[in-house]
Amino acid sequence: MSEPLAPEQTHGQRSCVRWDPCFNAPIGTCLAIILSVVCPVLIVYREDLPSASWIWVVLGAIMGFLGLWLLYASIAQGCRRRLRLGVWPVAEPDTLEKIIELCKGPNPAFAVGECWAYHTAIKYAQPEEKIIALGAFWSGVVSMSDDTVRVRTGMLWGEVMHVLWEKNRAPMDRPAFDQMSIGASVRVAAHGFFKDGWFIDYLRALQAVERGTGKVVEVKRGDYNFWEVAFGANYVLTEAEFETQQNRLVKVTGKSHATNANTTQQEVDAYVQAEALGWRDAPFVNMSVGGNAINRKWYTLDPVGVDEKDQNCLEYGRQAMESPP
Repeated sequence: MSEPLAPEQTHGQRSCVRWDPCFNAPIGTCLAIILSVVCPVLIVYREDLPSASWIWVVLGAIMGFLGLWLLYASIAQGCRRRLRLGVWPVAEPDTLEKIIELCKGPNPAFAVGECWAYHTAIKYAQPEEKIIALGAFWSGVVSMSDDTVRVRTGMLWGEVMHVLWEKNRAPMDRPAFDQMSIGASVRVAAHGFFKDGWFIDYLRALQAVERGTGKVVEVKRGDYNFWEVAFGANYVLTEAEFETQQNRLVKVTGKSHATNANTTQQEVDAYVQAEALGWRDAPFVNMSVGGNAINRKWYTLDPVGVDEKDQNCLEYGRQAMESPP
């Protein structure tokens, strides 16, 4: 395998490199900050509070300890992974040789993908199960051509988008979450809003390690065992290659229709059919139906026609306002 194109995505990333408080345990992070602030307040102003001062010192110390622990659990993905899986330890191999070794033998390891949560079979892992996480220590671009990119399966979508942006490229379709890994996206056939196909439709090749034998398998789309490798429990995905397209900024338009218990099916059909030329013909569409509203979004390509890599959202907005109606 070649070295990653992006030096910031080589093996051995620290947890803080990938930490994003908007996606990684936001509730835990907020509680940690609150407890960390309350702790010194209780200790400093203990004399002004009712009851004995030593009580507030002890309470402040406990809150400070909980705050520090919550902050660590929020930042350290390995800690959250262990808490969610109910197993310790979780191996994080950083070379293909280590992955092969962990996949050999009568009790080969299971791989978990990175996303909002970590699950093996919607339950806690059994004590005898070996778990490996292909995340921060198995990330990066392997190779890139004019219309494809090959990455290690622990790479996150946000990291992929960053690399492709620098090359003025974008995936054909992508899941909605930046914090989802490519390997997890393949396994669950994750998708985004592209109307003409899901991410899995543009997958071109996979590398995987067979559980039990440790054999490295390379498959291309069209091979007889391609889907078996993509979805089969007997394989641990290590690399994925998928198609890309020229990067384009998009304009997002949203429309919401209020609903209630008296909303009829005919009204729902009318909402869906309304403004068909606006949203149904757009390359990227999304609709969600809830108890209170039907929400639609459609994404139209930026008509400016400039090099998108050198354009940011503020500049795009300025040009849109200056353009004639």
